[in-house]
Amino acid sequence: PLNVEAASELTELYIVQHKEFNSDLSPAISVMQHLMQHHQNEFMYSKLGELYTMTRNHAEALTCFHRALSLNPNCEHARDGLEQLEHLMRRQNGRVDAEADLEDDDETYRDTDM
Repeated sequence: PLNVEAASELTELYIVQHKEFNSDLSPAISVMQHLMQHHQNEFMYSKLGELYTMTRNHAEALTCFHRALSLNPNCEHARDGLEQLEHLMRRQNGRVDAEADLEDDDETYRDTDM
């Protein structure tokens, strides 16, 4: 079995590469799937949900976030990931509510303020 910390760090490196160079995330997903054959917890499900969200595999992402929350209803990473995924899905379906748009505008304003 893989070392959990090392696999998590490797996954983070794949995410950084993806964000900077638009590289493939399938190796990161493979690492997490392999790791989860031996170790399963809410963080791993949440991280896999994040990866699936980034690759637009929404069905798998939903499954992972819900599984993480079933293991630990207080898992903030999973709650945040699920909220972001639901927002993304609403946006893709053209059903973004006004409040969500205002929140995005506030965030954009804060980002440009720095």
